[in-house]
Amino acid sequence: MVGTNEVDFSYLKNKAIYLGDIGMRIIDLLVSSLELSHSTKPIKTADHFVRALVKYSSPETSGLQPEDFVWQFWESLIDIASQVPPRTLVQDVLFNIVILLEKIGEREKANTQMWKDLPDIDIAMRDNWNRSPTFDPNFNSGEEFTEPEWVNVNSFLARLHHKQGIWEKYVIWELREGLETPFTPIQDMPTVVETRIRVATEWIFESSRRIFVDSLDHAFSDYPEGPNTGRPYSCGPLYSGVSGYSLERWCFWKRRLAEIRTEVNEDLHSAIDKAIKAMTRAEKKLGKQLKSSAYLTDYLTDSEVESEIELEPEASSASSSDDSKSEDCVEDSKSEDYVEVGNTIDDGDMSNDTILEKGHAEESNHANCDDPFKYLGGPSTCINH
Repeated sequence: MVGTNEVDFSYLKNKAIYLGDIGMRIIDLLVSSLELSHSTKPIKTADHFVRALVKYSSPETSGLQPEDFVWQFWESLIDIASQVPPRTLVQDVLFNIVILLEKIGEREKANTQMWKDLPDIDIAMRDNWNRSPTFDPNFNSGEEFTEPEWVNVNSFLARLHHKQGIWEKYVIWELREGLETPFTPIQDMPTVVETRIRVATEWIFESSRRIFVDSLDHAFSDYPEGPNTGRPYSCGPLYSGVSGYSLERWCFWKRRLAEIRTEVNEDLHSAIDKAIKAMTRAEKKLGKQLKSSAYLTDYLTDSEVESEIELEPEASSASSSDDSKSEDCVEDSKSEDYVEVGNTIDDGDMSNDTILEKGHAEESNHANCDDPFKYLGGPSTCINH
């Protein structure tokens, strides 16, 4: 099921000087875990890796103090993720590795406390975001990700955001760059524009429901922005609304995707279509939740509904092996909190569930904004620009 034939790690191994001994050893541990029996689930492969990593992380074995080892691991993991395409079984394994490390960090054991709250993962990720090949195509330091690598890293982080909900700034950064910024072919190579769009669709496809709930909540719309705080949630030139998340901005993103589809090469159409359908599914899913909620029906007026919405845990994206069954969303019968290290895990597989629901394939491309409140039973909020 999982095999190293999906990903070629030779490129990373050729960067031995850059990765160092710790990085090379981490790759070896991963390759060893991926070479398990083909019947092994991604969660079990991740469990095998985490066990080996915990043993290797001791100062006596690695030669590093816990905080230094954790930092080296995040740096190596991000580079590894850059080599792993979206919705592959190896990406499933990487995703589960982070979730399992987060779980074992909650234990009161000396050898796992170093992973408590995933220390410094945010700092490591932010540092590596400076390696974006799309932010300033005219700048080249020699350390940038290639454009395919950048798509891979964003897809991986988007999956984590769907589960963790702690990467809100990155969502805005990439949707602003891909959907709120005009095409500038004189300054940008055409491939850079396409990569920006593909990255935006990855974020939407992998974490649309969380993005939609943040939009309903108007999250970070009041975030202080200015010369001393930066503008992490600000708007791009094409969007004239307020910063942060909002239904108006959600509508803009959805409508912009449909507009872009008419302007880009056909090889991007599939990714755009899936992103639009993922947004529609997020709207319908939450709308069904609200309509079936006796509490909301009996005690809340329409104007109160929006403020009471809570995020429902959602199954992670399905691995590519499930694509033959359906291109659409398949709800996992297990809770995402089922993940556990230390026992033999036969269930709780958190492999990628695709966002789309069977039966939506014939939906239109939503050339106009498809008002999400029509699914919620409230007044229209779609604003055309």
